[in-house]
Amino acid sequence: MSNFYHLRGSSIFTTMAIAEFENLPPGQQRRNAGADAIEMRRSLTFLDMTEYNQEIGDQRYITKQAATDHILELSRSRELELCDMCVLVISSHGHFSDTQKIIFSDRKLVALYELINPIQR
Repeated sequence: MSNFYHLRGSSIFTTMAIAEFENLPPGQQRRNAGADAIEMRRSLTFLDMTEYNQEIGDQRYITKQAATDHILELSRSRELELCDMCVLVISSHGHFSDTQKIIFSDRKLVALYELINPIQR
């Protein structure tokens, strides 16, 4: 059966688990975001994947600009150039209207496809 990819290079991942949002009451903060990020890191590392920029993976307050900068940096990285697989883990609040949108800590929205566009080129 050949319905799968043959991976010859490395596999990388990056995590953005947003817990803190400006002007939201404590009940609407994502208190489990830290635990989610730890579990995703553990699972993907177990699969022999390497984390790209663990610093942002440790943050729980991530602005739209920080996320956009991180994705742009990843898109230009040698790690992405050399890898066969890249996993993006983004956990946050958001909504779906005409497209899936993600909300960041500064309460700014971005469409998922707009955010990840630099990686898809």
